[in-house]
Amino acid sequence: NMEVSGFMLTGRIDSIHADGVTHFRYARFKAMDFLQAWLRHIALNAAGKEGYPRRSYLLGSAGAYEYTAVDEAEEIIAGFLKAYWAGLSKPCKFFPDSSWAYAQAVLINGKSKERGAQEARKIWERSDFGERPGECDEPYFSLCFRNLDPLDTEFEGIAEEIFAPLIAHQRDLQP
Repeated sequence: NMEVSGFMLTGRIDSIHADGVTHFRYARFKAMDFLQAWLRHIALNAAGKEGYPRRSYLLGSAGAYEYTAVDEAEEIIAGFLKAYWAGLSKPCKFFPDSSWAYAQAVLINGKSKERGAQEARKIWERSDFGERPGECDEPYFSLCFRNLDPLDTEFEGIAEEIFAPLIAHQRDLQP
């Protein structure tokens, strides 16, 4: 239980061990896997409980990542809450898979914002021949953004704001 920016957060974090919190997914990671592990990790760091670890691990069939200690965890949570609150009055241009594709291209691979936007668009629109529909076909996204192109500078800013701290504290454990 903690209060952050006027919100009372209550929850439970499982799989806490002496070395850290462990999250498993025996499959390829999706954007939501990274986000869920990250949110639990910053909540654990913000709680600041004596004797609790400040590291987390995301382990799966296609990779392994460590999340390092986060001194500014409460501020990062406040940013999430700000985006959440704004999203209650206006649709937020955050789409997990497309935003992650953009962030990977720009923040991890050092590509230009234009290249990042192209990578995001591939996920957003996906062709009819893809293994699954594009993120734009998700019912809520379709309802909020039909007849609009939401992959604009606001989208880019939100993707960077959400994923930059995650990426800064994420270490790939694969050789």
